[in-house]
Amino acid sequence: MHKLVLAGAVLLGAAGSLTVAAEEPAAPAAETLQWETWQADNEVSNIASLQRGARNFMNYCAGCHSMKYVRYSRVATDLKIPIPMLQADLLPDGAAPEDFAAASLALNWRTYLEEQDGFERVSLSDAERNYLRTLRIGPGRLRRPQVPPGKPERPLNLITIYLEGFQANFTQAGHSPFPGLTPNLDRFAGRSLFMSSFYNAVTPTINALISSQCGILAQVENDALETDRGYTRNMTCLADVLHDAGYRQEFFGGADSGFSGKRLFLNAHHYDAVWGWERWGQNEVYAEEGRRNAWGLNDTDLMREVIVRLPDLAAHPPFHLSLLTVNTHQPGYQAPDCPEYQHDRLMLNAIHCTDYAFGLLMDELERRGDLYSTAIVVMGDHTMFPTPEGNAALGPAAAEWFGKVFMALSWPGAPGPGLIESPAYTPDFAPMALDILGFRPLPRFAFGRSPISARDPRRTLIAAHFQILNGAMTPAKPTTDEECPPELLEHARLNPGTPLMSACERQKIINAIEEELLANPARTRQSN
Repeated sequence: MHKLVLAGAVLLGAAGSLTVAAEEPAAPAAETLQWETWQADNEVSNIASLQRGARNFMNYCAGCHSMKYVRYSRVATDLKIPIPMLQADLLPDGAAPEDFAAASLALNWRTYLEEQDGFERVSLSDAERNYLRTLRIGPGRLRRPQVPPGKPERPLNLITIYLEGFQANFTQAGHSPFPGLTPNLDRFAGRSLFMSSFYNAVTPTINALISSQCGILAQVENDALETDRGYTRNMTCLADVLHDAGYRQEFFGGADSGFSGKRLFLNAHHYDAVWGWERWGQNEVYAEEGRRNAWGLNDTDLMREVIVRLPDLAAHPPFHLSLLTVNTHQPGYQAPDCPEYQHDRLMLNAIHCTDYAFGLLMDELERRGDLYSTAIVVMGDHTMFPTPEGNAALGPAAAEWFGKVFMALSWPGAPGPGLIESPAYTPDFAPMALDILGFRPLPRFAFGRSPISARDPRRTLIAAHFQILNGAMTPAKPTTDEECPPELLEHARLNPGTPLMSACERQKIINAIEEELLANPARTRQSN
């Protein structure tokens, strides 16, 4: 809260009556105070006094004391504090006006202790570590001497696009059963490096965001980051590497960026600006009935906001721009300005709409000539959830909780359109992005590898709920259910003689590596 010390002086000028606010009379001496009958004599109608109280609370009390049932915006309304002043001088780093004032040290510490008590600590034997080394995964590869990645001589801009619930088989490149559903993404895939066997290692979106950026197998709940800000904060992720290389980084999402802790995660990893519905909703046009959807800004309007922002970003390269779409979130949302794909097929129309929005952005990038200086990575964050409604909406394209999602990369100087058929998954996103940007040597991530400039040496891919071995997913239909209870994890042993791992073996590897990373965060900066 380093910026809060200025709040007193600023608030005294918030209204004309505050500029000459008189000092409050001193309290009576302690020895004359009748504590049993004493009252504060505060005036709830004295706005200047209440503003001073808010200033003092945020500067001196909020570190340990929470107001978790009050939103910051309500404080601003009641105390007549302009929202820009609230954001600039009173909000803690990473908070938004609509957040509850619950980001206290006590709450964070209690949550941290609760999560640590629930985290099953494991240790690997020397034999198990050697076995992981043969698989080209595990903590051993994080122990080589650190070699800082070198900044490319002529750095490219980077646009990373996360498509909500977007499977590979929505597109013709991924063998869609629906012809013409995604013409713009198909055109992009045909001009790019398309990953035909790219799996979502995690779900839902917040885990995909963390896993793709940090090269780990994130396992957090949607609300976990809203109270515990420590998860991944000490890890070096994609955005941290780009920050060190001088990139300006911004995130554009249609939904509220406070949901599931996205803003906290992004701010912790050097995103310079995070744009979400908390900003778009202030625009009266977007707030009109029928213009927005249940999650916030429609994908077409999101892309138009990006297009407006592009000239400023391009004027000060290099930049990294991340986008997260929302229209394909179940049950599906079709923006009013999107063409219809098929009457009465809401989800198919939503997919077609997101593709149309993507086309708007690509057309503008091409018109401006930005494709000659910009790398683009497009990934589905996870499969569409296998609910009865989702399965009915997608028919033959319906998938399980984990499966193949859309993934394609394009960059200036690429050898041409290509196809990688070998399996890859969400943690590979960061090393692949840095690979096409030309960072050498490549930073090393716990689970992520890039198969682009060098052959992927991994013999298997593991995730909490499945394993890819010899190109096949096991189990064939993994679920999100907890598969290894703590009492079994404690006794799990890795068996070198059996390449196919049990759920407890997979979870043991994940827990061991996460412990290693959290205990030695600098290791994530080492290079391949």
